[in-house]
Amino acid sequence: MSEDYAVSIDLALLPLLLRNKYIAAIKKLNVYHLLENQVLKISEKNAKKLFDEVSK
Repeated sequence: MSEDYAVSIDLALLPLLLRNKYIAAIKKLNVYHLLENQVLKISEKNAKKLFDEVSK
C-alpha cells in the first residue's frame, strides 16, 4: 500500500541546531521510520504535529 506524503523535509539542508530540534521532535512523535537518507516524508497531519513540536 502506498502512502501519500504532503511534506518532504531534507534535514541535511538545515542548520545544525534546527536539524537537532527536528530530530528530537521526530523521535518524540515516533515518526523516525519515515526518515530515509536524511529526508523525512510525512503526511500533512504529522507535519503539523512536527512543526508544532519544533516551534516550542
